[in-house]
Amino acid sequence: MRFARGLLIVAYGLFTIAAQTLLFREFVAAFEGNDISVGVFFGSWFLWVGLGAMLVRRWGRLAQALLPHVELLFLTYIPALAIQLLLIVQVRELAGVASYDLMTVQAIIFWSLVVNAPVSLVTGLLFPLACRWIEQTQGLPVSRVYILEAAGSFLGGIAVTVLLALHVDAMRILFFIAMVLSLPILVSTCVGAGPCACPDGGGQPRGRGQPQGVAPTHRSQFDTSMKSAQSFDSAQSPP
Repeated sequence: MRFARGLLIVAYGLFTIAAQTLLFREFVAAFEGNDISVGVFFGSWFLWVGLGAMLVRRWGRLAQALLPHVELLFLTYIPALAIQLLLIVQVRELAGVASYDLMTVQAIIFWSLVVNAPVSLVTGLLFPLACRWIEQTQGLPVSRVYILEAAGSFLGGIAVTVLLALHVDAMRILFFIAMVLSLPILVSTCVGAGPCACPDGGGQPRGRGQPQGVAPTHRSQFDTSMKSAQSFDSAQSPP
């Protein structure tokens, strides 16, 4: 389980940095690539990341509800990436600005906040959840999340740079990183499920001396009743 969860965090870091690189290329093309648009892109990106992390931090019930399904939550990256890519490609049409016109600073700030929301918000939600998820694994400290995520980001940066240098199409790269993220999710989900539960023991083998038909959750009550009955028989028996 430790290896499967660690592998998923590495894939998480790889996916985020690769997705950010590809989205940034499309963003620069759509927003004319000036200095203001570059700064606004990263500013709005980290703003949504912070807001997502704050939601998990402030709403404890939300974190408790999402934590058991954290492996499946990583899959939300794929539709979030598709939505954000579509928004960036269509941003000029949505803003009503022709391809030959310059966008105002106000329009750049507003639409960058809109188009950067999906992936960066999911990133902010998942990172604190991943820290709690890793903490549940025996022998893995929370600091391991930062190390594994940084290692994945390093590998993702190298991979996307090499693929772009080889003139690989952006859609193929997106499909590749989606597969890289999906496979560790499948492995982690299968490993976390464990063996099938036994019909008479709740997934645990029946201990020696445990009567048939007594579920593990009622074992303590059964033992208490047996001890009470033995004490009563000892008190009633003649000396």
